[in-house]
Amino acid sequence: MCDLSHFNTNELHSKFMNEKPFNHIVIDNFLNNDYAEKILAELKLFDLLLDDEYNTREKDYAVQSKKIGLSEYHRFGPMVKSFIDLSNTPEFIHFLEKLTGITEIEADPHLYGGGIHRTKTGGRLAIHSDFNIHPKTQKHRRINALLYFNKDWKPDYKGELELWEKDMNSSPVRVPPFFNRLVVFRITDDAFHGHPDPWMAPEHIPRYSLALYYYTEDRPEEEKAAPHMALWQKRYNIDY
Repeated sequence: MCDLSHFNTNELHSKFMNEKPFNHIVIDNFLNNDYAEKILAELKLFDLLLDDEYNTREKDYAVQSKKIGLSEYHRFGPMVKSFIDLSNTPEFIHFLEKLTGITEIEADPHLYGGGIHRTKTGGRLAIHSDFNIHPKTQKHRRINALLYFNKDWKPDYKGELELWEKDMNSSPVRVPPFFNRLVVFRITDDAFHGHPDPWMAPEHIPRYSLALYYYTEDRPEEEKAAPHMALWQKRYNIDY
C-alpha cells in the first residue's frame, strides 16, 4: 500500500519548511503503484454516483464550478476506504508530524470537506485560504494532504494547484496534479491556493483527488483568527 519507512522525514521536513510561498512539500509516487491504480479504477466507477450527487445538490459559482466532493465514508468503495483508514493510523499521523513539525495532529473522523474530489471539464476552484475551525469539533485546521489521481496529465489540461504569496501579486507556484502525487501544505489564513484556470481535459477525463485535512486542539497565537469559512481572493478578472 504505502511504505512510509522509506521516506527520509528529516529531508522532507527541511524542504517543507523552506518551500515558498508557504510551507509545503510535493511527493511523487507516494503509494505503491498497483494500489494507486486500483484506487483510480474505483474512482472512475464512482462517476455515475458523483454525477447524481452533483446534479441533486451542487451549484456552480464563480469561485467553484463543476466540482463535487463526497465525504461520507460509508459510501466509499473498499480501495478508497482502505486509504482513508491508512491516513488515520498513528503511523501516518506520525509521518505528517515529522514532515511538518506540527505535533499532536488529529485526523478528522467526519472528513468535513474532504474525501473524494472530482472536477469535470471547465471546472475551477478560485484562489482562497481554507476554513480555520472545524464546525463540529471546534479544532484548528492545520494541514491539507491532497493525493492526485490524474494519469497522463498534459499541460493543455491545466488545473494545476496554484500556491500564492499573501500579497497575491507574485507569480504563483504551479503544481501539476500528477497521478500518485501527494501535496502537503500548512493551513493559515494567508495560505492562498486553488486551481483558477479551468480543467480543460477532454470531457471523459475528470480531475480526481483525495483530500485529507488534519487538526490540532490549539495553534500558535499569531495564527489565530475568528472562525471563518473560505477566504476567496480576487484574481483572473473573475466576478465574485
